[in-house]
Amino acid sequence: MGHEHHQWLEDASADIQRDYERLYKKAADSKNTQLVGHENEGIWDEFLRNWLPPQYEVATRKYIVGTADADIQPFETDLIVFHPGYPRKLRQKTRVLAAGVAAAFSTKLTIRASGLEEAAQQSAALQRALIPTRGRARLELWKPYVFGILAASHPWKKDASTPSENVLNAIVSNDKKYANHPAECLDLVCIADLGTWAKSTSYDESLREIPESLRTTHFEVRADPGNTLSVFLSALYEHLSWANEDMKGMANSFVVTNEQITGRGMSRGWDPSEALTKDAHARLRHGEPFSRNGLDSWRQGVL
Repeated sequence: MGHEHHQWLEDASADIQRDYERLYKKAADSKNTQLVGHENEGIWDEFLRNWLPPQYEVATRKYIVGTADADIQPFETDLIVFHPGYPRKLRQKTRVLAAGVAAAFSTKLTIRASGLEEAAQQSAALQRALIPTRGRARLELWKPYVFGILAASHPWKKDASTPSENVLNAIVSNDKKYANHPAECLDLVCIADLGTWAKSTSYDESLREIPESLRTTHFEVRADPGNTLSVFLSALYEHLSWANEDMKGMANSFVVTNEQITGRGMSRGWDPSEALTKDAHARLRHGEPFSRNGLDSWRQGVL
């Protein structure tokens, strides 16, 4: 017998699919493009509100303000999950300080290659707009908040199509094209009727003839039992738990109830001495805490 929340998420998935079919028909008329986009945002807004703890408030169409250069103009982000510590007065503003963001998402009704490329560009741009925190590997290798893309469906549905491979290949090729640092990589991709992809960062110390290795890997994450939305929430909860220990209990619950989590992905290597500052590199090499969800864990990700 499956866990009860899996059935709840199956119901949520069915709701998203029904809404997708309705909006897909409406999108056939180009006059409805903006309306369909806003309604699709509303679907994911409702899902996150229902499945995140109440302290993680969700808002639509906000601009994340960076810290690196006042002349860098922020762009509109479809969904913002506020950091629990962000003041309520500031949440009413159109512009949101980066420190007030726990997660941010672009949304698409039907995800295409162009949408995945746009998300990779946005992920890199958001990180470059920040003055990075220095001195610890976790803070240097990851954004201060999660950034991903959410979609209801995809166009690769013919018998000979390979949608999962298409998505992974697009994520990897876009990553090489746009990300110049591990922190700039896209963190999460969820396509409700297909799968979830998550970024993991791993570090291996040098061992005699084997040089040290720093890698980012994008996995298509699967769970049995479980479904796409269950795996997505598992990944999101775990990301949020790195910054907020109150989330660890729920993050662990999702990991445990998704009993057989497996992943298939592709990795990219980085030179640790170039990706990390001298202090962070030294701390990592000399064995700072390697506990799961620690700020300098040997691997950050859902696997």
